[in-house]
Amino acid sequence: MKKIYLLLLVLFSFLIYGCDEITQDSHLEKQIKVVLDNIPTSVDTDLEFIKELEGCTFTWNTSNENIITSEGKVYKQDNHEPVTITVKGKYETDELTKTKNVIVLKKDDIEDQPDINIKNIETVITSPDGMYTTLGTVIAVNSQSFLIKDETGIMLVYNGKTWIKDVEIGDKVKVTGNTTLYGKAKQFGQGSIYEKVGTERVDYGMAFELYGTDLDSYITCEKVTPKYVKVIGTLTKSGNYFNVSFEGASIIGSITYPLDLDELSIYDGKKIEIYGYITGTSGSDKYLNIMATSCQEYVENIDPSISSIATVLDSPSKEYKVLGTVVSVNKQSFLIKDSTGAILVYRGADWVQDVYVGDKLEVSGVSTTYYNSVQFTADATYVKVGDSLVSYDNPIKMTYYELLMVSLEDPMPIMFVEVEGTLIKSGAYYNIDFGGEIIGSIAYPFEEYELTELSGKNIKVTGFITSLRSVYLSIMMTNYEVIDEEITPSDTFDLHILEVNDIHGYCEQDSYNSNGISNMAYMINKIRNQNPFDDVVLIGAGDMFQGTAISNITYGLTMVNAMNAMKFDCMIVGNHEFDWGIEKVLNYFDNDPSNGEANFPLLNANIYKHSDNSLLTVDNGNVFQSTIIERENVKIGVIGYIGDVYTSINYVMAKDYYFENDIATSVSKLGKSLKDEGVDIVVVAIHGGNSSSIENYYVNQSLANLKYDGEYLVDAVINGHTHTIQNGYISRYNGSQLPLVQAGGNGEAFGEIILNINPETKDVVSSTSKMNYVSSASTNYDRDTEDVIKKALQDNYDILNEVYSVAGETVRSKSNLYSWIGNVLLAGTGADVAICNTGGIRSTGDIIQGNNITISNLYMINPFDNYMMIVEVSGRDINNFLDNNAVFFSTKGSISSSSTVTYKVAVVDYVYYWDSFPQNDTVINSNLIMRDILIEDIKLNDSFKPISNPEAKIGNLLERNRIYNVIFSHFENAFIEMN
Repeated sequence: MKKIYLLLLVLFSFLIYGCDEITQDSHLEKQIKVVLDNIPTSVDTDLEFIKELEGCTFTWNTSNENIITSEGKVYKQDNHEPVTITVKGKYETDELTKTKNVIVLKKDDIEDQPDINIKNIETVITSPDGMYTTLGTVIAVNSQSFLIKDETGIMLVYNGKTWIKDVEIGDKVKVTGNTTLYGKAKQFGQGSIYEKVGTERVDYGMAFELYGTDLDSYITCEKVTPKYVKVIGTLTKSGNYFNVSFEGASIIGSITYPLDLDELSIYDGKKIEIYGYITGTSGSDKYLNIMATSCQEYVENIDPSISSIATVLDSPSKEYKVLGTVVSVNKQSFLIKDSTGAILVYRGADWVQDVYVGDKLEVSGVSTTYYNSVQFTADATYVKVGDSLVSYDNPIKMTYYELLMVSLEDPMPIMFVEVEGTLIKSGAYYNIDFGGEIIGSIAYPFEEYELTELSGKNIKVTGFITSLRSVYLSIMMTNYEVIDEEITPSDTFDLHILEVNDIHGYCEQDSYNSNGISNMAYMINKIRNQNPFDDVVLIGAGDMFQGTAISNITYGLTMVNAMNAMKFDCMIVGNHEFDWGIEKVLNYFDNDPSNGEANFPLLNANIYKHSDNSLLTVDNGNVFQSTIIERENVKIGVIGYIGDVYTSINYVMAKDYYFENDIATSVSKLGKSLKDEGVDIVVVAIHGGNSSSIENYYVNQSLANLKYDGEYLVDAVINGHTHTIQNGYISRYNGSQLPLVQAGGNGEAFGEIILNINPETKDVVSSTSKMNYVSSASTNYDRDTEDVIKKALQDNYDILNEVYSVAGETVRSKSNLYSWIGNVLLAGTGADVAICNTGGIRSTGDIIQGNNITISNLYMINPFDNYMMIVEVSGRDINNFLDNNAVFFSTKGSISSSSTVTYKVAVVDYVYYWDSFPQNDTVINSNLIMRDILIEDIKLNDSFKPISNPEAKIGNLLERNRIYNVIFSHFENAFIEMN
């Protein structure tokens, strides 16, 4: 007995001092305890039954499916009801079953009635005054009111002078009351009732910095939408009122009903920096109401060499240095603002844009007078020193007379305005006819092609007026829209078929607030809104989810939610939809909102199950061979296929399925069926293509001449998979063209096919195939789509922002990583040879010297969940394989060409299942994901230098796991013997 006890002590000491912390429980036991601990003992809402955790899988059932279903749906009864929940876990060869007893609490007659009257805040704000109920989180509180926020908007709840202030920031409250308009903002009036229903974390994010004319825009705006801002001004205390005067603005700030009067009083007469929410105006727009969240004394810039922009504008021409935020950019210049004013920095016709809206810049140069405006010359230099949020809310709406008066001032103030007029293209110039002597001139716009098409139309332009040249008023445009005109009947109707392929989860904006899926959504909405017709169809052409950290760690749900916000009409299956197992993706099309749900169908006309040769679908789900979409009485049938891409899928994930690749025969059958149902237009979407020529893709060629009742059957074809920018046509015997498109990859563009249709006969008169580059959206974006992405990033903040190391050098080619990756795979598996396909490394990972390295970088490098397979292979076979395949590899030493000498090979599972790889029955799955091994090694580097120091720091993870298992086994046996 003493020997056993001594053994336990030795093992316990070894566990503490000799290896990572482990317990006597097996891996499966630990994980099953976690999933059961996730279930409360008293249940009053639906449960989340975890199905996978740390390599373990779990199945669930309950003792009473009528009260708690095996999916966790809870149905309350008239009395408290006990239910036993059983979970069965499996990990490799281990299986374990555990139970937990819970009490389902009885119904609460009030609580359990679904409140169908709850409206989101946006609906309340945009609806007529009346009685409403909404749900939101408290984000700010003062002595007479509080602000609530949901995902759609912000609204004030006014409670009056006698309010007892019984809510705090972070409280989630349900509010019911009458709404009223006060100070241009919709609010709940005094007498509203509210109840706390929970708590949520409040993150204010970055504040919008407002100065001068930004603030005065609230005088002329028609409505106020509360938003989080930063303002700087001088505080004046008058009794219990705290007013703030702003430099360059006539409106006066009013810090409404502060909680702590003494705290603010100490700033009387001082310049302060205020963070908070603008909630409306008062005193006939004399005052701007601010619900402050924090105030502090403003510290002036201590760099004596930096001048305010106002100083530059009011002083003689000479060299200055200023600090400001970029608020607008065109092809030849940019505009910067500080708290005192704005000034244009001219760059010239040869300038390559390298600054973006929101950049905080230090600009040095000589000022000059350009007509009646002061600006920096093209010789000015600048350096980025930070970032800031820029808001384009509340432009000053100016009549022609007001424009005339402002433009005659010298110097002319730079103002953010909204103007209307008729757009006239004159050579390379885009002028706006206001109906008077002064003509608006849109200076060096990025949107030249779009503006050309609007010549002769009435448009509304927002932007900054910067100078008057003779009779031309320069406008640095930020946005425009066509003013509604009476629609006259047209002989034809343009149907816009838009497609996004191979986006691979690339949904985030870059550091310049550009090139994100919300920027793409902005462009798509512009096409949707360019006229009153319902004339757009939006299709996802496969490989939509897998490839970035935020998409992968949510198994594509982030992208599904973004696609819902963008109003996709359908999607097809790509090869990378199989990467997590196709079932993961099918969950979003099963009509079960509890696991996330796409608001559009998934199309599959040629993926079959080996087990019964049936088409892959979902029972009672939203997966079909085709779908019919109606636009302006035109019926469009879309059929979806996966191309001949079977070998691009990990064998393990694809082995239960096969693809029927005679797509032309299938289209002929399904297309004719759609035509018989009254479909007018047939679109075929295929996740497959030819990277060298879209016209020469054999499937497209076979579709071009299919017929139905003597007419061509297919009207448009969408391709994917090859990540190439392609648009073109296949000419047919009668002279008509079949338009084709594929829009690259990773969200760089979206394709567009325009079918010009006779609305009477529904025949296609002509067609256009074109490309839309997301970069042309600049910093414009769709708020609803961006909110989806921001919420996902916030929900996964801790995972996404864990710093693994700091880059000690910049990686400029993905091949720079090969040596390091090979060495890490050798060390992490204890193998003699490590092999990975070159396509498994997707990029440099954006590894830049001095930058932190996080999970996002690793997903850029290797987005695939490839396991390392360990197999014994002869020297002859491994040499033959390495000589004839697109792989990179590392070895511990030279490899003999003998057939009798074997080596331990670590190979990613995708490569192992290639026909050319020498497979044999010695293979084992290490259960180590390649990316995870790389992460573990990076964590051991204070400064990560994969090029100059590619040696692995990591130890043998397989051996460590083996030791753990031995320890567990001994520890468990000794414990049993002791007892």
